[in-house]
Amino acid sequence: MKVLILGGTKFLGRHLVESLKKDKDIEFDITLFNRGQTNANLFKKVNYIKGDRFKDIVKIHESYDVIIDTNGYFPRNMDELCSKLKDKTKKFIFISSCSVYDLEEQPQENVTELKHKLVNIDIDESDETNETYGARKYLCEKKVEAHFPRSSLILRPGLIVGPHDSTYRFPYWGDRIAKGGKILAPGDPKAPVQFIDARDLSDFIVQGIKYDLVGVFNTVSPYNELNLEEFLLKGINALNSDGKLQWINEKILRDNDIGCWVQIPLWVYSEIQAFQKMDSQKAILNGLKFRPIEQTIIDTYNWSKDISDQSFKSGALTSKLEASLLSL
Repeated sequence: MKVLILGGTKFLGRHLVESLKKDKDIEFDITLFNRGQTNANLFKKVNYIKGDRFKDIVKIHESYDVIIDTNGYFPRNMDELCSKLKDKTKKFIFISSCSVYDLEEQPQENVTELKHKLVNIDIDESDETNETYGARKYLCEKKVEAHFPRSSLILRPGLIVGPHDSTYRFPYWGDRIAKGGKILAPGDPKAPVQFIDARDLSDFIVQGIKYDLVGVFNTVSPYNELNLEEFLLKGINALNSDGKLQWINEKILRDNDIGCWVQIPLWVYSEIQAFQKMDSQKAILNGLKFRPIEQTIIDTYNWSKDISDQSFKSGALTSKLEASLLSL
């Protein structure tokens, strides 16, 4: 089966290639389309097309059974891309985001694909800021559905984690827990936590290909299964750390201009808790499975601790600022 991946060498894409290659039921003929700027020639026995999605889609001449887009963010480009590729594939898979949901203007409970309000899409589509990310992703979804009305699979993950994560939103906790000592634990210990290991998401994409899944699926860890305290304690146990949690409430953190999500990863402000309350039951019933949380923590830490380029850690809570907050 011929598969074309737009991307494929950075984070989710590289795990997706591995999931396709290890499948025992289907032999996948994999082609990667990307600019060749990140981990070029990472994989052997994989075809490469060097090109930019904004100007080089015409370089894609062959037809494929499946095309997978792991990094579409701009609606106008997605419309053009799908228009040029719709006659070259039987199925189009798009990796969207749970950010398409309006996190404030709805009940703070299990967020499903059908019952919850979506983000405001009245935006400048060329705006690349975080504020428009969810709207741009949703508009991209609509472009995909318009061009592939009966043959598209759209996945809405939350935080994607695991080895080769280019952000510091998950590796932060493994590094900090392994260091030990007093650990600043943010906000409410019972606050929900959700994420998905990139390897589990990749395996589900392969399932979607094999069983011809179509439609929209939330793809995060099970709703209401894990809270922040449980996650941190699992990390302490998994990494054999002597760390001790010291909880600092949300008001103190916000009064000291401490930001959620990036500065203190996995923690979100109380008014947007819905982002950690996504319901993935539909995907679970269709084969989405999850490895133990401890395995994700260990594997991510073992990868992160040996990275020579530490620039991706910028923006996270520093040891100096953490110590200052713990002394309040």
